[in-house]
Amino acid sequence: MSAPAATDDAKSTPPASAGAATTATTHDGPAGAYEDPELLHKLADTVRRTMKIRNGVLQETRVDYFKGTKLIKYLTTDSLSKADGKLPSVASEEQAIAIGNLLLRAKGEDGQPKYFIRCDKVKPRILELTTKQDYEELGYYAWIYEGSQTLSNFMTFLIIAGFLAITCFPIWPHFLKVWLWYVSVTLLSFMLGFLLLRFLAFLFVWVTGYEFWFLPNLFDESLSFVDSFKPLYSWEKSPPGQGIYRASLVLAFVAFVYWAYSQPTEFDSLLTAQKQFMHDLYEGNLLADVAQSDKDNIDKPKAYPSYEELLRESELDLAGTDSLSDEERGDSVIDSLLGEDEEEEAADAAQDRKAAATAEEKEEGG
Repeated sequence: MSAPAATDDAKSTPPASAGAATTATTHDGPAGAYEDPELLHKLADTVRRTMKIRNGVLQETRVDYFKGTKLIKYLTTDSLSKADGKLPSVASEEQAIAIGNLLLRAKGEDGQPKYFIRCDKVKPRILELTTKQDYEELGYYAWIYEGSQTLSNFMTFLIIAGFLAITCFPIWPHFLKVWLWYVSVTLLSFMLGFLLLRFLAFLFVWVTGYEFWFLPNLFDESLSFVDSFKPLYSWEKSPPGQGIYRASLVLAFVAFVYWAYSQPTEFDSLLTAQKQFMHDLYEGNLLADVAQSDKDNIDKPKAYPSYEELLRESELDLAGTDSLSDEERGDSVIDSLLGEDEEEEAADAAQDRKAAATAEEKEEGG
């Protein structure tokens, strides 16, 4: 009676064994669960979106790149779990290297690399292609995968909408034009004031022998928009041999303070003129001098005569010549044209006679 029981157990065992074998086959590899292409793609999307990268140039094209150790550190620390807690964790550096090889060798539908390629760094931020296509800690890798394009498409839409809005500026309502003027003037004033304070802070610290810059990379064109605001400030010791320049700056500052103290009227006039300038700037008094009526009616269309009015005027002009023959009508047109020329010649002759009379009076007086 025991044989049938054994047979029943044998019948129930194979499905579990098959499932276990399937699981082992799916995750059996150095990359673990990331042997699955879909899970690998999710990992690549998360890494592309959250891992810090650098900007460089590869074949005269701006690219984002990273060093091999950067990805290994990102995968083996808690950075991955903070970015996406649903993704499986990476247990070791060996598994991270295996994942890097999978990402490096992945191909797209066109047979080209899908995520990134390996490069050599020949100069700071200058890359070139290499024949080595193995993932190593000391290698450099340039991203090909751009990630989700939702934000990029939205920004493109904003650029197009902004361009169309600017081209339609002549038909903007008057209040929008006034708001745009206020915003532009405010931003310009803020930028000039910020740069002035930034430079004055540098000068005051530089006198003490140090160089302090707030947002030191603000005007570095080789950096991206976000990187130009990093670091927040820099503090370095000034190179030797600048003592005479510091002393000159101190003397100039003392002279300015003495002038402001001894000539309060002139200094107050300077402040008053500055305030008046800002007031005129916001009120639009520094714009081109035009009539107030033209300013008020700038958005109103100009009144031009209609086609019917032009026809009516031409009929009135021809009404006086209807009784004339064709020859007389032609002579009238010629006489009117010659009359205008004769009037101009008469005016020129009168001006010449006046000039000659003035010259004769001067000679007689001499």
